[in-house]
Amino acid sequence: MNVKALLLAVLGASLLALLHLRHYETPRRPLPPPAAAPRLATGGRGVVADPSRRLEPPGSPRPPPPAPEDPPPRLSPPLPPEGYSTGGGEGVQPGGKASPLKKVVVLFKKFFSLTNSSVLASRGCPEWRCLFTSNASEAESADAVVFHAKFSGSRSVPRRRHAHQRYIWVNREAPPNTRSLMRRRNFFNWTYTYHSSSDLFSPIGVLLPIEAEELPARAPTPGESRTTFLKYKQDLEAGVSLEDDPRKNWSRFLRRPRLAAWVVSHCRTNSRRETYVRELRKYVPVSVYGRCGWMGCPKTSRNRVCFVKVLAPNYSFYLSFENSICADYMTEKVWNAMKYGLVPVVYGGANYSALLPPNSYIDANNLKPEDLARLLKSIAASPRDYGRYHLWRLYWKVIQAWPHCELCYKLHNDHSFTSYPEVKAWWNAVGNCRRPTMSYLPVSS
Repeated sequence: MNVKALLLAVLGASLLALLHLRHYETPRRPLPPPAAAPRLATGGRGVVADPSRRLEPPGSPRPPPPAPEDPPPRLSPPLPPEGYSTGGGEGVQPGGKASPLKKVVVLFKKFFSLTNSSVLASRGCPEWRCLFTSNASEAESADAVVFHAKFSGSRSVPRRRHAHQRYIWVNREAPPNTRSLMRRRNFFNWTYTYHSSSDLFSPIGVLLPIEAEELPARAPTPGESRTTFLKYKQDLEAGVSLEDDPRKNWSRFLRRPRLAAWVVSHCRTNSRRETYVRELRKYVPVSVYGRCGWMGCPKTSRNRVCFVKVLAPNYSFYLSFENSICADYMTEKVWNAMKYGLVPVVYGGANYSALLPPNSYIDANNLKPEDLARLLKSIAASPRDYGRYHLWRLYWKVIQAWPHCELCYKLHNDHSFTSYPEVKAWWNAVGNCRRPTMSYLPVSS
């Protein structure tokens, strides 16, 4: 090879190497921005909300948060990959190689909210690859079939049942009000109710830390958001009130012209709540709305207009009295009050101290009506004391209608097989309902 050819070869190799390096060059990534400063303390005596954006319930399927030196976690949940079906069921083969979606067929959708994988992903569920449909003709190919306790359409029950399928019993009524029409033995694999011992937990409402954006699979309790709960307790024990919030003037919110309200449509109940209220009204005024009262309120879904326009601006307390006294039974009566700005006065069989933050409610179960009346008047007379019952609002937010995160997660991860010999017997046992004890009332009542 002559000198000229050698020089051309070296020059060409150098040029190719340069082009190769430029093609694969990765620009230097900027350093992540510093973490946002924690929110100002309430009254200078405690952090208002957990600066972490992750919830910390024990046993959550989500991996633990990264160490401080790791890059910040991704805050937005993943969206379904392009081309995935999110509704209708067309072209979906559950359990097959074509798609990882799990199909859920709901045979009685009136009491079960349909959703899709995009919604589960946008809500931050740890597992979102599920398809929900009410098309009964697809039940035989489904991964799960949902039956409500009131379901009686035997003709819609799939004729063939595959080993991988899960039949799910859904119910939100207390045992005394449950009329289970599906009485087949060993028919249901999973239960889906408000009771914490159910295979799938479906509370009417949940409290999440204000900063939380991603959800655990199973609906949490306030105590499971450990950091937030600790900071709230510190402020509460230090005597902090909502009045001390430096970012907002709560003066008008903490002053209401009337004491207590009650919206009720069932006038005779197992809990005898109507008897308690009748005695309570001997000591304090209680405005009764609905079919059992003399006052009217606009009827909308979840009574939002009634609470926003009528109850919250005028009343300090709301009587969240349940129609049955059963374990874990806590309905929208509590959550509507908390969401729309009233302090709930609870009466029922739920373990309220485990489900709600301390000092966020008044428990009437162990109070005589006369003692409850005295307590309500005392709290309402002091905006600062009343503000302490709203302090939790700086830490948590109310989530109603918890999405089907746990159902989707279990369909992908729980491959064990269980069945209930007779689901109604199980429901009566875990419900643990009792009759009220009202020894303080006159015998004639």
